Amino acid sequence: KSNSVLPHPHHPHLPGVSRSPIMLSWLSGSTTIPFTADVESVSKPGTKCCSSDPIEDMTPEKFTDYFWKWVEKKPPANSYVTDTKVTGEKATGLVEEISFEVSGLASFLVTMKGQFFNKYKVEGDKLLLEMYLSDSKLSTLHEVRTFTMLKEPFRLEVIHENKGARKSGPVLKGGLESTLKGLGIDVTCEADVDSPGEPGKQSVVSGSLGKEMTTEEFWGKMEPWLVGEQSYEKQGDALVKDEGGIFGGSSFVTISFDKAQDLIVKKDFGPDADKKEALITTYFRLVKDRVESWGVPKASIGSDQALADDVGKMVGQMIDIGSA
Repeated sequence: KSNSVLPHPHHPHLPGVSRSPIMLSWLSGSTTIPFTADVESVSKPGTKCCSSDPIEDMTPEKFTDYFWKWVEKKPPANSYVTDTKVTGEKATGLVEEISFEVSGLASFLVTMKGQFFNKYKVEGDKLLLEMYLSDSKLSTLHEVRTFTMLKEPFRLEVIHENKGARKSGPVLKGGLESTLKGLGIDVTCEADVDSPGEPGKQSVVSGSLGKEMTTEEFWGKMEPWLVGEQSYEKQGDALVKDEGGIFGGSSFVTISFDKAQDLIVKKDFGPDADKKEALITTYFRLVKDRVESWGVPKASIGSDQALADDVGKMVGQMIDIGSA
């Protein structure tokens, strides 16, 4: 079980912070449609996708109807969801607002709460699930999952795209508050506010620490705490740890101070022990008497086994709810 209190922007057990807001524990015991990962796309030659087995007694019209029923009736994805509202028109897209509250986790010393926003659209033979995370204005698209319907026989192709957009929402806020609390600094932080270091961009920003501090001085407090209290190991200039996933597996992390950029840099490599390419990089910087933090995920298009397993359950749930 993870015991890190650093911002962990894609914990699989939080709504909106795994690879996507909807990659969550779908209800077990329902229909699962088999999908094969990493196959050549028929609808978009030259790209890879997750492709379903043929689905019997299904047409694009019928599946589109099931899709809309699912959007309006699907149960909460997990126990952290406190409320779900669906608004809008099918013609322009339905908007889902998911409220959540997370407390009592070993990995967070504070209670986290917030909203995530998804938009569901139908465009021709494509069903789109757009994820805006905490952006209630729906102005910054973070991730999009596309279902393409193929006929004769009816089957689905799915890809999941991460746009690599900057993150500064409630999960990073909870993580920064946890880190500060661990260091004995009890201040609240604000999510999605103007960056003091890069005006025009958004960050999580702490309240005043009571005195001005440099990023290097802050790292001087953070590093011994990470080693002493959080079981990080020093390897060269970086601290290294397998933070572990909540559902088992590994999540390899490095944290270091980049003197040239005056930034503390946390890289999360997921299960890749060789730490080749970070899935998300989180930054910390001191601006006078406040800490700011933000995350940048790797831009990617997914069609892997984890996505195939997830959409198999998801499409099964659409069919169960749509045909009920």
